[in-house]
Amino acid sequence: MSASKKRPPPLPEVLVRRYQHLFAKAGDEVKTNFGFPFTSMNGNMYSFFSPQGTFALRLSKEDRAAFLEETGSELYRHETAGMVMPEYVRVPPEVFDDARAMKRYVAKSIAYAKTLKPKPAKKKK
Repeated sequence: MSASKKRPPPLPEVLVRRYQHLFAKAGDEVKTNFGFPFTSMNGNMYSFFSPQGTFALRLSKEDRAAFLEETGSELYRHETAGMVMPEYVRVPPEVFDDARAMKRYVAKSIAYAKTLKPKPAKKKK
């Protein structure tokens, strides 16, 4: 495996547990993909931790604008591909550490996820 294809180390367990706790309180189950946590509803992902340790949250246009203004953060930019994921914000560590703020932002993200059109399930081959 080349250096550029090398899988990043796992996230610190404390981050994973905090992430799971956030969404468990909201009644959602955290799934994993290649060992990295994410949440989805009706086939639409609405939060995730990137392999590089960045927490991203999907928000509505209005909530996204308010989040960016309140936190001074930015839209999530995929660390390896460089592309911006326009509905996702990068959650700064200090915001992630603020349980009260995260409860509010997670609720907004879940509310937005509920409005998204369900994706059809892929048929097994």
